[in-house]
Amino acid sequence: MNARHETREKNIAFEVTHYDIDDLDRAVRSEQIRRRQREPHPPARTPAALGGALSYMVQGLSMRHIRQHLTGPCLAHRHALHSIATTLLFIWGLSCFYQTSQAQTPTDPTRPSTPQSPHLSPFANTQGTLNPAWQLSGIPGKKIAVSQFEPVVLAHEPALKLSSQHSYGVLTHTWHGAAPAELAWRWRVDQPVAQADITTKTGDDAAAKVCVMFKQPMADIPFLQRAALSLARAATGQDIPNATLCYIWDTKYPAGTSGHNPYTARVRYIVVNGTETPTGRWVSQSRPIAQDFARLFGSESATLPPVIAVAIGADSDNTHGSSVAYVAQLRWNP
Repeated sequence: MNARHETREKNIAFEVTHYDIDDLDRAVRSEQIRRRQREPHPPARTPAALGGALSYMVQGLSMRHIRQHLTGPCLAHRHALHSIATTLLFIWGLSCFYQTSQAQTPTDPTRPSTPQSPHLSPFANTQGTLNPAWQLSGIPGKKIAVSQFEPVVLAHEPALKLSSQHSYGVLTHTWHGAAPAELAWRWRVDQPVAQADITTKTGDDAAAKVCVMFKQPMADIPFLQRAALSLARAATGQDIPNATLCYIWDTKYPAGTSGHNPYTARVRYIVVNGTETPTGRWVSQSRPIAQDFARLFGSESATLPPVIAVAIGADSDNTHGSSVAYVAQLRWNP
């Protein structure tokens, strides 16, 4: 029984207020303005945080946290925001990335003050340990282990070993600018996640994935997803990527399979090595970024937006499995 029928049966006086899309859009903007007024000089997020905010919002955020940000002088706005939150929060679920780094910088993180290097940093530094340009993150507020990312030399080739054991982890590399023609790398999976099924929430695990994050214009994003993004940013104070494209090695579906992440449509994937690829051997990949973005996000954006980060992930937390994979020679091709 809905609230209107119940109040009528009990002879309780009530008033119905209707909101259209413009009202909801104004409510979201009003909440963002109020937040900026409460924090006139908020700390700037590091660019690497762009790669991680998504998972924070969907893993660590509850309706209680959102309600804390829905207080304000306008009852209509509170109702509108709460309606959006309760209706849309479920679509985010467990997603791709969380970056715990919160170092402050005086500049806008999306506009670096120094020219962006055309190259991605190597996985290892001169000491053979993980290069700090690649920042490791896991899921906050949850008792889930962080997957391991270790620079190694495999058959005389420098590589990054990805190991998961009932765990979740992402390495994020900030990179700002127009996407080069191709993203290329070599990889191999020695132990896939046995029960993985990337089309379901309970099976959304992968032994290896390489992802590119984009600064897609908000105006290109469908209204409901745009509202969810705005709410999440207002509630968490995090910079959430507007669009993320992931290349996945999968052992359940063939190469060419593509779709939306089962938790959020802002993350979309292409299986580039699938059931036809044997495990335990190196495979080279070279992906046309513009073509792949158009394939998955072309219905929203007519042009390729700037890149803001590249990430590597390995997780087996949903299936409680384990995996071992390697990635090498990750680079942009002009």
